[in-house]
Amino acid sequence: MRKIFFLIVLITQGFSTLQAQSKYFERIYYVQDVSDARKLFLNPDGTYIVIGAALSYSNYKWLPYYMRLNEFGDTLALHQYPNPDFSTPVWDAVQTQYGYAVSVTPSQSDTTEIWKAHLMRISHNGNLLGMNLAGADTIYYSVGRSILQT
Repeated sequence: MRKIFFLIVLITQGFSTLQAQSKYFERIYYVQDVSDARKLFLNPDGTYIVIGAALSYSNYKWLPYYMRLNEFGDTLALHQYPNPDFSTPVWDAVQTQYGYAVSVTPSQSDTTEIWKAHLMRISHNGNLLGMNLAGADTIYYSVGRSILQT
């Protein structure tokens, strides 16, 4: 009986210690009318990077965004990458040596009937490094839903 009681106390104290050490925050972040966070990265310095897309009701276009948060969830930086002509939804993102590789699929017309997969590169501090077509330009419809890093 004493061993069971001691074990329960030990587990309870260990769980309480883990809860006290964990960082937890709950926030609602408003980027546009609809915000879709696709990836969350934890940096070694304790900051977080959120990569996603936001939809604006005024023009019904998805725009990729990069958000940097401190360890308490406060916004340190927010960058949006507007495509002035067409919608650009985000599918996936991975960390790389230069920052982040993001799978996006910009529409190729106003009617959004033609979509082509692109790879967008963002630096560690959120600067857009480039966006290039992934695959052949002759393909009518292509979507890069995920990135496999090798």
